[in-house]
Amino acid sequence: SKVGGVQSANEISYAFTIERPWYFSNLMWCIYLLALLLTFLAIHLIGRRYFKNQQRIALEKKKQELALAKLESEREIVALRNKKLLVENESKTRELASSTLSLAKNNEVLISIREELNQQPEAKKLKSIFDLIDKNLHKETSWELFQDAFNTTDKDFLKTLSERHPKLTPNDLRLAAYLRLNLASKEIAPLLNISYKSVEIKRYRLRKKLQLEKADNLVQYILDI
Repeated sequence: SKVGGVQSANEISYAFTIERPWYFSNLMWCIYLLALLLTFLAIHLIGRRYFKNQQRIALEKKKQELALAKLESEREIVALRNKKLLVENESKTRELASSTLSLAKNNEVLISIREELNQQPEAKKLKSIFDLIDKNLHKETSWELFQDAFNTTDKDFLKTLSERHPKLTPNDLRLAAYLRLNLASKEIAPLLNISYKSVEIKRYRLRKKLQLEKADNLVQYILDI
């Protein structure tokens, strides 16, 4: 300072200390350190949880892939089994059709023999032979055996057809079974021991009972059941 323009030689000293700001205090450093440790811990826990979650998602995805692979494998097995059953069913159907045609041929032979014998002068003396022929031609056991074999290869057809059309008679079902085997009228005639024309009449009556339109195909309708 100056007194009267002259600088004063008097001096007064004050000793003081400037302390650090509160945010640089030891307590705050401890808090900062603790917060840093907690942050690292939180990051570690979050990362660990994220890693476990990713592992869980990957495991679930793997399980789903295995389940889908197993399902696909089971589908393939079922498809192969169905294909095998279809082949076996077709084979049995062919065998049944073959045996049915064989029976038809036998009936044709018996009918031919009966007609030939009936033209003989001594036909009246051959009554026992005619009875034997007629007995074999009308033998219901043949149809029963055929029906058992048919139900083995196509067990639901006759049942389904009867449920859809309850008014069908056993003879109607018999004709439908022969048509199911794709047998022609001339092949069915000896099986039923009737003429070709009679088979056509039976087919017409069957169409009526099934309530088919003129444009509907009888055999196709039966095959689609």
